[in-house]
Amino acid sequence: MTFAIGALAVATGTQLDRGERALRQVIERADPSDPTTPNMANVHLRLGDLLAKKGARDEARAEYEKALELNPKLEAARAALKSP
Repeated sequence: MTFAIGALAVATGTQLDRGERALRQVIERADPSDPTTPNMANVHLRLGDLLAKKGARDEARAEYEKALELNPKLEAARAALKSP
């Protein structure tokens, strides 16, 4: 549910602060042994997208880089790093 709040904030461009808190909470509470834990590369990607919408480009870049570290095949993160 928490990931969904963050993803919805990214998709709609609304409640970005709430979405950021939700995504950071997912990262803090991630448990790799729990099958309901979201894919962490996707969490970092979404957080990067959200931070970019907030104008925090350096923080967004760090999240995209973390997403690629976790999943080097994540083309959305690679494309985001290439965008101005």
